Amino acid sequence: MGKTITTYLIDGDPQGTQYVFISNKICQMFIIPRSSLSILNERTDLQTPAFYILLGEDEKTKPKAYIGETENFKERVKDHDSKKA
Repeated sequence: MGKTITTYLIDGDPQGTQYVFISNKICQMFIIPRSSLSILNERTDLQTPAFYILLGEDEKTKPKAYIGETENFKERVKDHDSKKA
């Protein structure tokens, strides 16, 4: 049986912030470019426990991913971002 996955372009840009969910399921996903992290201050639903994947490139521009989990997504992402700057 097929499922519908809905992608909502929060700022109307397919390369921007997105909210993705499957109807009748509790899982949801946000895709947030580093340039759009200010959304963390606007949405209280991002201050919850989360499983997350940070995507980037290493020194040789090879793709890399960091997988983590946290009790407060907003604070954890802010912490990651402050260490990257």
